[in-house]
Amino acid sequence: MSLLNYLVESNNKVSQEDLQSLSKNFKSIVKSNPDNDLVVPINPRKVSEWEVLSSPERLKKIYTFERQEECEYFFNELFSFQFQINHHCKIIIDNLDVTVETYTHGFEGITDPDLKIKSYCDELIGDIYFFKKHND
Repeated sequence: MSLLNYLVESNNKVSQEDLQSLSKNFKSIVKSNPDNDLVVPINPRKVSEWEVLSSPERLKKIYTFERQEECEYFFNELFSFQFQINHHCKIIIDNLDVTVETYTHGFEGITDPDLKIKSYCDELIGDIYFFKKHND
């Protein structure tokens, strides 16, 4: 499910055309070297920082969501992304908490694909809370 479909399904007041227009405008703002005033840090209710654990070296972060739909969206997008980059992480879902752990098994450490998963997770959270803030 795309972010646009998720938002349309979760909020009937927003049309898909409006969201596509918003997305297009937002991308053009980001590409055009945005002002610092436009960059708004948005975080989930409770988020741990990315930790580097050992034995084996791996990245770990816990996300806590306020709504089931946010949790489902995050999981579905991350699960799909793993297959796109052919690198899989450990995803643990406990109610509205999602724990993500990633490392490269053959290397027993953190590599570029793990950093891609880390970055993608952070982008997903930013997307969810950006649109949530602007739809409340």
